[in-house]
Amino acid sequence: MAKPKKTFDVPERLIGLQQEWYAADAELVAIPTPPIDPETGGRPWTPEQLEQMATLRERLRDLAGRIAADEWWGGIAREDLVDARSAVKVEARPKTPAAG
Repeated sequence: MAKPKKTFDVPERLIGLQQEWYAADAELVAIPTPPIDPETGGRPWTPEQLEQMATLRERLRDLAGRIAADEWWGGIAREDLVDARSAVKVEARPKTPAAG
């Protein structure tokens, strides 16, 4: 992800919400995907997997709503919203040590 063109003073609460979103998304992606059943054409998900996926999707929706509704966005000019959103995502990503 490219760094935003402008700098923003992103509040810690918003960074924390975005980090929670990343964590829930990683959990959802980590659920093992069963192979397609050739007889039914579907995936034989277990009831536990289906419940876990539903819970994580609801968590992602909740977090996305809380991120979008944060009062901080009200102070951002319309033309800066894309860069501000990028700044939140960049700030929330885990920092990786530089190679070398």
